Amino acid sequence: MPALLLRMLDWVGRGLLFLTLLLLPVTSLPALSNRMGGALVAPPSVITLGAAVPVWLVLAFVRRYTLPRETLPWLIFASLVIASSFFALFIQLPPYRSYTPLQAESSALLTFAVAAVFYLFFSTWFRDQAQLTWAIRAINFSGILMLLWSFAQVFIIVFDQGSYPGF
Repeated sequence: MPALLLRMLDWVGRGLLFLTLLLLPVTSLPALSNRMGGALVAPPSVITLGAAVPVWLVLAFVRRYTLPRETLPWLIFASLVIASSFFALFIQLPPYRSYTPLQAESSALLTFAVAAVFYLFFSTWFRDQAQLTWAIRAINFSGILMLLWSFAQVFIIVFDQGSYPGF
């Protein structure tokens, strides 16, 4: 793969990673959350992470990334989560309203899958101190965004007769 293409992919990946870190605190987007089936996981960062993962996969394949040693306990935990979710489907539960174990399991596994992608992506992306410093700066910048977002919501709640903003 040409070096220029790898460099472009790296910059695209960094841009998407920056957007993911920037949007991570923005979890209260009811319009986007409802479109994602009522997901409680930060919908904007899930979208940008979903765009960054294919770029990361190409870079990981070409550069032959390996998972860190710290991933082994997590992989054991992940296999236990999947096994317990599978076996939980065979437990007989009495009917309760419109609740079904399959719906609860699928929602929980979707949340776990997003967390797994976040963990694996971030544990392999950062390879040196400069990348970690860059990520910490992005996280600090997203903290400023979170504060501004919170102040905007409080402002609307206080000055719009206590109604929660629809955005």
